[in-house]
Amino acid sequence: HGTACHVSGATLVSEEIEKHLGIHAGENTEDMLYTIEEVHCVGACGMAPVVMINDRAFGKLTPAKAVEVVKQFQARVEAEGNGGGPASGNGGGPASGNGGEAASADDATTENIPESETEGFAEAGDGTMDRGD
Repeated sequence: HGTACHVSGATLVSEEIEKHLGIHAGENTEDMLYTIEEVHCVGACGMAPVVMINDRAFGKLTPAKAVEVVKQFQARVEAEGNGGGPASGNGGGPASGNGGEAASADDATTENIPESETEGFAEAGDGTMDRGD
């Protein structure tokens, strides 16, 4: 976890997401739809703790909010009948972000980040934010 996420409770967020998905960082769910990937930082300190699901950032999470984000994504995946891909991030939890882990999702996005927090970043072709350095 990055420092801002760590001091904002990323460990608890990660633990709750892991508990919800039944896996730990570096593991996949049996259906191969979700992977928790531990990362050091996603560069969204103002939103700490942050979880990334696919290319979307979810910030200012509590353990309960993080699990709710994952549940909402899971419901959408089931409704659409597709897998959505691995979860990844650094945000506070296995659903990825700056909590250290990730989970697949496609809801929240950097569009929800105040412009002042994305200043100096440019959207890369893959939907991620890149500082350009």
